[in-house]
Amino acid sequence: GGAFGAVFTFYQPFALELGMTELRNFFIGYTILAVCVRVGLGTLGDRFGRHRVSVVALLLYATAVLAMAELAPGRLFVLGAFLGFAHGIFYPTFNALAIEGADDGVRGRVMTVFNGGFNAGFGLSVVGFGALAELSNYPTVFVVAAAMTYLAAAWLALAGAASSKIHGMPTVDHERGS
Repeated sequence: GGAFGAVFTFYQPFALELGMTELRNFFIGYTILAVCVRVGLGTLGDRFGRHRVSVVALLLYATAVLAMAELAPGRLFVLGAFLGFAHGIFYPTFNALAIEGADDGVRGRVMTVFNGGFNAGFGLSVVGFGALAELSNYPTVFVVAAAMTYLAAAWLALAGAASSKIHGMPTVDHERGS
């Protein structure tokens, strides 16, 4: 949520600062790719494992956020499409991962925490990254947001591996069916 908030809040003033006047191409690229990915690649988590796909998609997400630091005229559509691609894979796959092991009676609470965490990250990013933008510049906002997202991806990768070991769960290889 923090990375999403950083990009969607600060790409516009950054683009304006760079002299761009047509800002809609970012959102158009984002929307097209997010929808296409959800429709065309929506089963990636089912086929290759929700944890594995979530980690890879979060790494893509971090890279898309980092790429925003290099915003220049003519790049809004491509950068928006890149974020839409990553978000279109990550958000629904991670959402499914969040409830994967939850009992039926607690799934509603898990979804509340999941969505609340995303929205809290978005809200806090606006305040925190707003202060950072004021003290520094927009590229720094995107670099810091990307760094935090890379750390989150590392934590997710390590947490999944540790959880599998603690609970004695084998790692599932969906390609081999084992």
